[in-house]
Amino acid sequence: MANFVELFGGTLLCKEGNVAAKVLLCQQPELSPTPIGSSADRLPLPSEKHSTPTSKPRVCLAKDLHMVHGEYYDLMEFQHPGGPLVLSQSRGMDITASAMSHHLSEQWTQVLAKARKARQKGQPFDGIANHRGVAWVPHSAVVGTIEPCGYSFESTGLFHATKTAVKQQLLETHGNLRPRPTVYYSAHVFMIAFVYLSCWYRCCFCFFFTSSITAWTTSMLPLLVAIPNRIALVGIAHESVHGRSPCFGEWFNRIVDRISPFSGGVTGNFLWHLFDAMLAFPSEKWHYEHCLLHHPHTKRFPETGENGHGHGKGDAKTFQPFDPDETLAFLRLNEKTAWRWVPHRAQVLWQLLISTLFSLVTYIEHQVIPQATTLVPSTVFICLFQFLPIFTHPDGKLVGLKVAAFVVMLSNAITLHCLHVSHLNEHCAEKQYSFNQTGAVDWGEHQVRTTCNWVPGSLSLAAVGLPHIKYSYGLTGMLELQIEHHLFPALPYEVQQEIAPLVRATAEKFGVAYNEFPGLVAGLRAHWAFMQELGKGD
Repeated sequence: MANFVELFGGTLLCKEGNVAAKVLLCQQPELSPTPIGSSADRLPLPSEKHSTPTSKPRVCLAKDLHMVHGEYYDLMEFQHPGGPLVLSQSRGMDITASAMSHHLSEQWTQVLAKARKARQKGQPFDGIANHRGVAWVPHSAVVGTIEPCGYSFESTGLFHATKTAVKQQLLETHGNLRPRPTVYYSAHVFMIAFVYLSCWYRCCFCFFFTSSITAWTTSMLPLLVAIPNRIALVGIAHESVHGRSPCFGEWFNRIVDRISPFSGGVTGNFLWHLFDAMLAFPSEKWHYEHCLLHHPHTKRFPETGENGHGHGKGDAKTFQPFDPDETLAFLRLNEKTAWRWVPHRAQVLWQLLISTLFSLVTYIEHQVIPQATTLVPSTVFICLFQFLPIFTHPDGKLVGLKVAAFVVMLSNAITLHCLHVSHLNEHCAEKQYSFNQTGAVDWGEHQVRTTCNWVPGSLSLAAVGLPHIKYSYGLTGMLELQIEHHLFPALPYEVQQEIAPLVRATAEKFGVAYNEFPGLVAGLRAHWAFMQELGKGD
């Protein structure tokens, strides 16, 4: 398998070559970055460059550039080892937070520094890349603006201290700064997939309702086992979108890449498409919204309307940092969302309903309505992994519908609530933290204050008067260590477990609360109480 690589905005293995027609497989939001090579204002390809610089300085649109630490760069000629997807999706954005959190080494900063040094020798900007395909663009040559992310990354801050300590621990325990997922994790992925597919087969083709109590109990067992394994598969899909795929052979990745109906320039990461299969949510769109928006800008409410996009100088549209998870239809997820009596008074019930129908809603929204190029394979996926019992169950369509509803809808509801527990609660409410657009807020501190963990390995049913239930590693869906995951999203799950005590200690040293629920049920209770309070209005 190809080497594990770090990206500016996410971690992903993509194939090189022509990705103009395939890199974005679904329709992005209106102002999402355009595919590579589609803009007439982008820098020329190497074959199109002149041998000598032009005498007249050229200009670039801000929406075609990337911003890092307040400086503009053209990265579209840079042969990123992780492939072109993340750079294409992040055009017109400040990627400082994404780059700082995904890269533990300083190699990327050295590349940018050499590009600046080459350009600052006095030559006019001529569109020719300066160092390894990276072009530093002076502000005077930029039309439009990119909104700075507004965070601080000072050496005296929490993030820098945590990152330094984590790097030291990784070098001591792993000998490098990019540890790979272990063989045990690979075996775990295969085990979860095998168990789920076995149970799903029985859910689709085996009788359930018989006169024998023993036979009935045995036939119901696959339903109960399928639910946690389906949740775990979504967690594995989440890991894969961040690039933390199991260790498989290079030959296996090449075969899967060739036969994949989604392809799209993605290679070496066949689990990338689990989101398409389990939730009918396009993985590319999830990568854009989750890795490039939600992660670096957690709980930031859009300042200029629902899309978080505004206008820069001239006619160039610019991106303003925001978290798309803060604006969901029918739900009031924060204090800044205007209160409406009809949907918000009963928003806890609304959320339960929406979560059960989550995969069907995303299929209609992202595949059917826009007539996406992946509509056919997505339709095959949703029929195979969600609606198949309706057509194949031997007890009839009604029983098949009940089976599909029990397994798919219940697992969808638990998965969505697991995601919401980490950010939508009293500990992470806006009144518990402050954000200053001038950049006074340390990015790591902002992440710790807006994120919660819950203790893995226990459902903590004591919160409802029942004893604890222990369960094996992985059935949590690997969604419980969100503080560590947000600070260092490129690290594998096992490494996140290793650094958790170090992150907690550093946060306490800086006087920042490290919030962790004793279990999932306790987290759900706190989440529902918070949602109910928001539903009452101001």
